[in-house]
Amino acid sequence: MDFTTYIDAFNSGDYVNLVDQWFTEDVVWEDGGQTVTGRDEWLNLFHFVRNGIREIFRPITGFDGPSGHFREIDMDFHALKSRPDFPFGPLAPGDMMTVKFFIIYECEGNRIRRLKAATWPVNYGTSKLPRLGAHVTQRAAFQAFQAALAHEHGANARQYLAAQLQIGSTGGTRSSSHEDAIGSLREAGVATATLKDARDDELLLDAGGRLMRLGLQNGLISQFELV
Repeated sequence: MDFTTYIDAFNSGDYVNLVDQWFTEDVVWEDGGQTVTGRDEWLNLFHFVRNGIREIFRPITGFDGPSGHFREIDMDFHALKSRPDFPFGPLAPGDMMTVKFFIIYECEGNRIRRLKAATWPVNYGTSKLPRLGAHVTQRAAFQAFQAALAHEHGANARQYLAAQLQIGSTGGTRSSSHEDAIGSLREAGVATATLKDARDDELLLDAGGRLMRLGLQNGLISQFELV
């Protein structure tokens, strides 16, 4: 089993294809609190956990054996909608939490037939990346930022903004408060724009043919301009 390819499939967000391609019909998940048996139950668990959530697998360490794998994982959960019932704690649009997992994967050929998992408390002992950038979890965080920006007054979007933020205009740039910046970003259509390219220092967006740039400083939005 190519575990790197499995992680890519896991992080794609297509959990229906993930279950179909990577797990046996009689797959079993055990975590000390519940046992899930068979693809249908496994698919139902994915559907519940990932409802309005982008889940990103970040492998920390592990080893591979002849019939299985072990991984220490920092699992990031990015909220795209309100999830008061989320298993690890309530989430609002734009929120993120990380849970450290330890999982033994027992394999049958190129498929996983059993997973034995343990977790640490939310955000305990986990690694952190800057909020936004080029990494797959930072791209997922941008989706959560868009959800926060679109939600009610967009207050939860503030956690993605640098302390000093510059807004571009035809007359140059101006400093902006978080409240004004959120209004400008919403008015420009950032909440529904397509992420065209992501780097550690900037995000390029397309809003219906109108290109926009979000400059980043330490993973937070520090500049907005049309390009």
